[in-house]
Amino acid sequence: MRALIIDDQPLIVSGLQAVMASLQTPVETSCAESADAARRLLASDMHFDFVLLDLDLAGSGGLNFFSELRRTYPAMSIVVLLESNSNELV
Repeated sequence: MRALIIDDQPLIVSGLQAVMASLQTPVETSCAESADAARRLLASDMHFDFVLLDLDLAGSGGLNFFSELRRTYPAMSIVVLLESNSNELV
């Protein structure tokens, strides 16, 4: 199984990678620290089973980038990571 982690926080990325590597069936991960890096990676290799997307990714527009991924890759599963107290956003 393959996952793309899209997050600009190195500590979060390394934690997610450690958890996924320790699973009974380890998950191979690739990482992108920006929306542009994710676009380039997905354009060159879109064989990911799912994406872990930080909705607070700097410069990405959050929900707009999520919507773009949903339109461009409708069959791809996207797990949203969000650190927020806003009920409206959640």
